[in-house]
Amino acid sequence: MAIKLNDSQLNNADNLFIGYFTKNGNISNKNGIVSNGFISAELNSFRNYKIFLDNSPPIIKHAVNNMQKNNNQELIFTITDSKSGVDVYNVFIDDNWVLSKYSYENKKLIVPLDKYSNILPGKHRCRVEALDELKNKSFLEFEFLLN
Repeated sequence: MAIKLNDSQLNNADNLFIGYFTKNGNISNKNGIVSNGFISAELNSFRNYKIFLDNSPPIIKHAVNNMQKNNNQELIFTITDSKSGVDVYNVFIDDNWVLSKYSYENKKLIVPLDKYSNILPGKHRCRVEALDELKNKSFLEFEFLLN
């Protein structure tokens, strides 16, 4: 499928994608490549496709109180993106990357504070970063205490 873009859309070509609204009102991103004034995508079903503009970064929020934790507990966040969808996420504690797990189904990011995270008791700085599929970026920074 290829759709001709108007001048306004061409000015925002890096933030466009082809998609459709699902039954529950979410947007399903089918991506798209902009070339020669058109956006095109390979589609495998007939739907009411539209061109979407996404220049909003994902939203990162604390899902629980993350300010004071004990060993073997978890930092928990929600990351949502209402348009193109979350693509990449990273968590850094004291500027060191730590393993985390994101569930696309329930939009939760979990950071285990276990022996593998190698974090000692004390005050720490955490940075959560998220990029959507069109590379809009957001971050959340805060300090927490590990007992």
